[in-house]
Amino acid sequence: MIGFKTLLLAQTFFYYSLFFIGGLILKFFPPKMNKWYGFRTSRALKSEENWDYAQAQSSRYILIITPLFVVFSILIKYLTDFNCQASILYSIIDVLLLIIAVVMVYFLTEDKMKRFKV
Repeated sequence: MIGFKTLLLAQTFFYYSLFFIGGLILKFFPPKMNKWYGFRTSRALKSEENWDYAQAQSSRYILIITPLFVVFSILIKYLTDFNCQASILYSIIDVLLLIIAVVMVYFLTEDKMKRFKV
């Protein structure tokens, strides 16, 4: 039977792998300007050059931040001994960490975009 620790680790890797796969898609299949996916801000939409730069930077940050947050999430679970009674709390923490990661990617990319001269 699969242990509780294994399930928690699988859940953690599942959450973050979705974000990481999104970063890989942005990096290796960068979208042309569209209204559906990509790093879409007013600054990124100003020109094709800005758009391409924004996709490259945001994917880079996603691919750097995600493994760090995976380690941080696992560390939290390890330090609390993978407590069975805290399983819902672990899910909430993972979702909050993903939200923080998205916000970090947004602000880091926007900061780079401000410095990018077209």
